[in-house]
Amino acid sequence: MILNLTNVISGKLSQMPFEMTLTPELSEFEIYGAEGISPFEVKGVVERRGVELEIDVHYSGTLRFSCNRCLKPVDLKFEQDVTKRIIRQGGEIIEEDEDSLFIDDYSVDIERLVVDEIHLSMPIQVLCDVSCKGICPNCGKSLNEDECTCSEDRVDPRLESLKNFFSQN
Repeated sequence: MILNLTNVISGKLSQMPFEMTLTPELSEFEIYGAEGISPFEVKGVVERRGVELEIDVHYSGTLRFSCNRCLKPVDLKFEQDVTKRIIRQGGEIIEEDEDSLFIDDYSVDIERLVVDEIHLSMPIQVLCDVSCKGICPNCGKSLNEDECTCSEDRVDPRLESLKNFFSQN
């Protein structure tokens, strides 16, 4: 969703509030294992502060994943407030930092801004619970629901001949 900033940049408006619902492409988050996405509610305001523009955005929405240990479906809620300084390309850069948003023309791509912030806040590992025990590597049974009855002394078939190596002496 493109937000036109012409009236704020020209000085006709000192601030411009906006509200929208975005549904980013699921392919944006498939690299993290996302399996589903809900619409993201986005609210914000663009303000003129002297010669600078600032954008304040609040977004919230949900992505669906599978637990990295037990494969149970997990809905992760993403909600964040973001503030960026808007700098036009070719304009004078007073101070550049990670909170600067560079634009080429008189518009800001709000969806790109929200998607980039979600990427930055993505967890390294998605778990259904911090104490998730996962699944048995032998039978695939969920260890959260019940104990596994698989024998603990399974030997890799490639190492079977070494199983009794030390007991021969």
